[in-house]
Amino acid sequence: MTGEWIDTTIGEQSTLQRGIDITKAEQRSGTVPVISSVGLSSYHDTPAASGPDVVLGHKGVVGSVYFVASAYWPHDTTLWVKDFHGNDRRFVYNFFKWMAPQIAGMDVGSANPTLNRNHIHDLPTLMPPTDLIFAFDVTAMGLLRRLRINDDDSRTLSALRDALLPKLISGELRVTDTSKRMEAAL
Repeated sequence: MTGEWIDTTIGEQSTLQRGIDITKAEQRSGTVPVISSVGLSSYHDTPAASGPDVVLGHKGVVGSVYFVASAYWPHDTTLWVKDFHGNDRRFVYNFFKWMAPQIAGMDVGSANPTLNRNHIHDLPTLMPPTDLIFAFDVTAMGLLRRLRINDDDSRTLSALRDALLPKLISGELRVTDTSKRMEAAL
């Protein structure tokens, strides 16, 4: 890796914005997700943010972190990254996931847990060089792709098991027949 780590603050690397208030009565039927501090809470017909974005719990569930891939409405119980300052969005998401326990400990509310974005902005941090972030992204995407393939393979094998097991138990199929069918399927 060629770059140097940067001694910075979270606010210099990603600017957080308070979510936008919307009551259930104000919401109109639609397909736009409304993201609150507990995650997906409802749907609305108009987005307030374009995505992909990173959303943090601000009230209620302090320190929750979500990656929202499409346009959405950030509820007022959240903080969302308004400006990534050129940083990779998936990296910022993983960074905040890693910071979640520390962020959850920054509760300033009395009766209702509350997070002050200015306290997060002031947190000192080290940012890795861009080439390291790129290497992380390439590695993570490869691992996620392999995980999806493994999940698909697992579902296929489970379906095959579920289809063959009753026939084996009833005697409709013999083990030699099943071996030939499995070889043909693979």
